[in-house]
Amino acid sequence: MIEIQACGGKDGLKIVHDLVCFADDIRCLYFIGGRIDRNLAGDEKEIVGLYRLAIWPDRGRGIRRVDDLFFHGSNIGEVSLQTMKIVIIARTPPPVLFPAVAANCMTVPSLEELAAHRDADLFVDLDFEVSDARLTALDQLLPAPVIINAVIPTLAEIQRPFIRINGWPGFLDREMHELSATDPAAAQVIGKWYEKLGRTYSLAPDIPGMITARILATIINEAWYTWEAGVSTKEEIDTAMKLGTNYPQGPFEWGQQVGLTRIVSLLDVLSKDNARYKPANSLQQVICELKCD
Repeated sequence: MIEIQACGGKDGLKIVHDLVCFADDIRCLYFIGGRIDRNLAGDEKEIVGLYRLAIWPDRGRGIRRVDDLFFHGSNIGEVSLQTMKIVIIARTPPPVLFPAVAANCMTVPSLEELAAHRDADLFVDLDFEVSDARLTALDQLLPAPVIINAVIPTLAEIQRPFIRINGWPGFLDREMHELSATDPAAAQVIGKWYEKLGRTYSLAPDIPGMITARILATIINEAWYTWEAGVSTKEEIDTAMKLGTNYPQGPFEWGQQVGLTRIVSLLDVLSKDNARYKPANSLQQVICELKCD
């Protein structure tokens, strides 16, 4: 990736213009921070403040006009709730993410159907996986905000100015969404969006599992260790945790809801740096049986 930083004004705009017009080998170019304003005459533009451009060779679409770069989905304050358009990519019907604009949220089952919705103000990919094909498709949605359901892979690994969301089953139904955004401009943008949408959120560090999934995976893993040792039954452990800690579900119930494959995948990643996250043998056995089936 190549990054270019420049101060505002017409000189900064000329840098952008020349870069877009003459760098034919650059396939994807997107705006990360700052803004561009028209002058009083309305026919020229000036960059205001500090901006940064990220350039990805051989990926996505070619952006040929400065307007494409700066005016797609960037003026959050000018987007009304009545006209706002949010596109959610999900194979199965998702929960209501933004009740204030539920009528304006459109769900598409695959990336192939995004071409007809490039005018959306916000994109949410609940089926995200790390693959060249998917990243290329999502690159083409920038500079509109792109939220991805990436509980385990980090933005440092993905190398995109996306926003991670904890989209594990059950977590999107909560009042507060758990997000992660490493780029300051992306964090500022998504904060304004959530404020406008009337939703609350918490920013987690860009680490595998964020915060909540790490804690939950650890609790579920310890429950399997406890059951493995013959201390109690699964039902009794669930009951004890619900009564003793006021959890809405016990660890085994939670594991079934989230999916044990997701839990073990996170534990495997975490255990590479810390052995205390090593999945219980009984839990690994269940996963092996699921794979065999």
